[in-house]
Amino acid sequence: MAMAIKWETAPEFRSRTLAARLPVAAAALLICWGVGGSTPIAAAQAARDFGAPWLTEAEFEFGEGISGGGAASFSLISAVRALEGGERILVVEPAHLRITVWRPDGSLVREVGGPGEGPGEFRGPLFVEVHPRGFRTRDSQRYSSFTSDGELIGSTPFPPRGLRFDGQRLRPQALLADGSFLAAPSVGAAAQTGFGGSEPIESIRVLHLLGEDDRWEMTPIATLDIRNQSMILTPEGLDSPSGIHTGQAYGDHDLTWYDPGAGTVVVLRRNLGGGEVEVLEIAASGDTLWHRQLSPPAIPFGADRVAAAIDAAARNLAGASPGVSVDAMRAALEDALFIPNPMPGATRMYGTASGEIWFRGYQRQDTLAVWYAARRDGVGLRRVLVPPGFRPMDATDTHVWGVRRGELGVEYVAGRRLVRG
Repeated sequence: MAMAIKWETAPEFRSRTLAARLPVAAAALLICWGVGGSTPIAAAQAARDFGAPWLTEAEFEFGEGISGGGAASFSLISAVRALEGGERILVVEPAHLRITVWRPDGSLVREVGGPGEGPGEFRGPLFVEVHPRGFRTRDSQRYSSFTSDGELIGSTPFPPRGLRFDGQRLRPQALLADGSFLAAPSVGAAAQTGFGGSEPIESIRVLHLLGEDDRWEMTPIATLDIRNQSMILTPEGLDSPSGIHTGQAYGDHDLTWYDPGAGTVVVLRRNLGGGEVEVLEIAASGDTLWHRQLSPPAIPFGADRVAAAIDAAARNLAGASPGVSVDAMRAALEDALFIPNPMPGATRMYGTASGEIWFRGYQRQDTLAVWYAARRDGVGLRRVLVPPGFRPMDATDTHVWGVRRGELGVEYVAGRRLVRG
């Protein structure tokens, strides 16, 4: 198998704005995702930059709760996607290697998948992407394409496992219409952090992979900053030389979303300092189609809340780690946890069926979480306020779809109507 590496100029990540670290107690924020309400100044800034907020009203919801055992008994939902403008709703449950297709009223259209290697079956992990004819799944070995009603169209194997870039194995991220792929190296926490004495890996390339006659052309189209994505805890008394590998709860590494229909990757950079973010959409050719720098309200940390949360985090982790004291776990958290100040301007990002890029900030307005929706032409922008317990995952022109977590952690699929504030 021959490999041709085609180098083109790829956008480099911006130089890091060095983050100020809070006092030791700030590491508490490992488990404390809510960070108080916006100040009057921050609220005024948001109104000036993003206009009047949009609200949501409950309209659709389905799920069987703790008493159910059928198709609508959901657990650990990773994605809810709207197909055909919201006429079909896709629900992905990786732990069960299962996908279900629903109508908005909660009537089941089809159950797809299950563990196995046959046509339409999956091997974990399980991801999903939407394409013009329906949706496509990605597991550990192949892509499988389905119609919007869940009927199998066909399967496409991954590029050869032997492909490497900068010594790292490649992970496909999107299958494009012409049969080529967008991919990125798979870099573990140890390699990212330099655990064990190696040089830390601080950036990776997004690649366009084009195969022809067992020859693979690998073209870098973008560079991603992966600093502060992972951490490794090595508390005194831990009976594991490899440590505890986990993600940085408040990391400011780049976020990505891949669009197979458009053949692009959307990159959200959030290490610009001051809570600012930059959104870029980059084509498989390496051309930047549009970009925009945004300034959500900057949210500082509250030291009192930090001090209380770090103790809770240390107790929880120590309880799951035999031989490790609370004090030792606290010291490990304080040493490894990345604390930027102010907080990064975004925590999550999705591309939606409405053609927008949605990302969430850390601020709240009263009890409502604040999301931002940016049009992909880089022009339109709006704020959307959603209630606590509801996590948006997709949006149409009229509704936002996602998961509502009820009592005892039970998950329900919910569609909330968007209402102009």
